[in-house]
Amino acid sequence: MPPRPIHPFPARMASELAFQAIKDLPDGAIVLDPMSGSGTVMKVAVESGHIARGFDVDPMAVLLSQVQTHHVDDKAMIETSENIIKEAQQTPLNKAILPWIDNPCSRSWSSPLINLELFSRL
Repeated sequence: MPPRPIHPFPARMASELAFQAIKDLPDGAIVLDPMSGSGTVMKVAVESGHIARGFDVDPMAVLLSQVQTHHVDDKAMIETSENIIKEAQQTPLNKAILPWIDNPCSRSWSSPLINLELFSRL
């Protein structure tokens, strides 16, 4: 099963189209996407061993592209996840703060709180 997109970005390019466009490039080629949108071309380029550069005027598109192409250290992610779970298990339910439920302004991916959280992860 392919991974789910991280955001319902309009006019998302299919990964297969991006792959077809770059599959015959030499290893380490520079792939330029002047209207990168959600970063599909850059993600496929990086996964294929290329250097990817993209631009977009939409700040949300820029953020999505950065998230799509950001390297994640699996070991650090697992360790952090385990720490979060441990802390959550030790937090009494009446002390839990759930901003995505408790704050009506943050019920959308495009809310300022969610965007700030995404930017802080880069």
